[in-house]
Amino acid sequence: LSADSLAPVDGRVNIEKLAQIAPSLREAEGTISAVRDDLRSIDTTQTVAQIVDAVDRLTTATADLSTEVTALSRASQLLPKMLGAEGDRRYLLIFQNNAEVRASGGIPGALALLSTSDGRFEMTTQSTAQAFPYFPAPVLPVDFETESLYSSEVGRRMQNVNLTPEFPASAAFAAEMWRQKFGDPVDGVIAVDPVMLGYFLKATGPVQLAVGGEITADNAVNFLLSDVYREFPDNASQDAVFASVAREVFGALSSGDVDIPTLFAQLERGSGERRLLVWNARPDEQALVSGSDFSGELPDTNTGATVLGVFLNDASGAKLDYYLDAATNLAAGECGGRPQYRVDVRLSSSAPLDAVTTLSPTVLGPGVYGVPLGIIRTRVSVYGPVGSVLSSAKVDGQSTEVQSAQHLDRPVGQVIVDLAPGESKTVTVEMDGAATPSSVVVLRMTPLLREFRGATMAFNCQ
Repeated sequence: LSADSLAPVDGRVNIEKLAQIAPSLREAEGTISAVRDDLRSIDTTQTVAQIVDAVDRLTTATADLSTEVTALSRASQLLPKMLGAEGDRRYLLIFQNNAEVRASGGIPGALALLSTSDGRFEMTTQSTAQAFPYFPAPVLPVDFETESLYSSEVGRRMQNVNLTPEFPASAAFAAEMWRQKFGDPVDGVIAVDPVMLGYFLKATGPVQLAVGGEITADNAVNFLLSDVYREFPDNASQDAVFASVAREVFGALSSGDVDIPTLFAQLERGSGERRLLVWNARPDEQALVSGSDFSGELPDTNTGATVLGVFLNDASGAKLDYYLDAATNLAAGECGGRPQYRVDVRLSSSAPLDAVTTLSPTVLGPGVYGVPLGIIRTRVSVYGPVGSVLSSAKVDGQSTEVQSAQHLDRPVGQVIVDLAPGESKTVTVEMDGAATPSSVVVLRMTPLLREFRGATMAFNCQ
């Protein structure tokens, strides 16, 4: 197997190659798992430093190898099926617009159907979230915890299915809305954002758009999240642009004229940033996605890593999140024999000071929900570790109104932050209890236009 052997030829991916290596990869996955178990059993407490260091380095190297092989093994089992090896498939593509942020990335804008058959894939039916009705009742049941934080909107409006950070739930709502509108069920949902499209263009090269002009890896984000609102002022024209970009980029991917090593590198980058999310309607296939970077889900235990989350939702109906940036600090430690966690989220608006007079009406938004024009209003939801408890929430060091809730067996503190152009504010949330601070501690966050900056440090008990 080589990277080039997986490049589409005459529009078809060699799914037989992938299927052939699946047994070997599953065997390798089991072997590496056994080696990791052996390494965990080594007691280094009474050994010299050189042996401790050697075991630590081998443990780290084996963990990295396990991640790579597990990902390849799952892909070799899943991709042939998704590409139609066992019958034609249909996947709903959702293009998330980071200019109006949602927990999993951005508001669903352009939508399309990706049809696959015997290794071939093509984009067929295209639509927009605005073309979907406002459903009088949720299309699927909305559990109490989700509704208390994000309302029944997740199941009633396509633009709001991803208010929740749990992508499998968002995808199921979107799939059912598509079925009710178009009549046919889909086999899964794939979500990408404009940044991910830019990553794809690094592998395909520039593409020409049906609406005119050229889109490249360098201009994709600015064009899709900013320029389009200035050059195409009405929603219908904007939707046509988004549809054209999606069609041309995926057409380039299927053409075979793709730098496959670059594509693999960009897929790894995009999935690591959670800009490419996948959900399968078949439980056995979804099990292969679950736990990977593509799943868009929070783990239901603290085993292996203590995961916290920061998820953002626009609350103004504007497209001002093109100007939104975030930086985080995560502190973890033990105070008085009890694990403690603190998350600082610094949000900043780089919108121009004269935004009200210089930005287009689409970007400024409708001025609803009591939000003045030019203000970025964001709902910030901070998720603690499984089993922990919310201690406090502050904005710029001052106690603030906070919605305290439970979701996915985790405490959630949700606060609202308003930012004027050029303004910054810091949300601080503290949690205690649950996993020991000696385990790996990870913070996940909504992917914004620019990758957020994060730091991890020890918790100061004073």
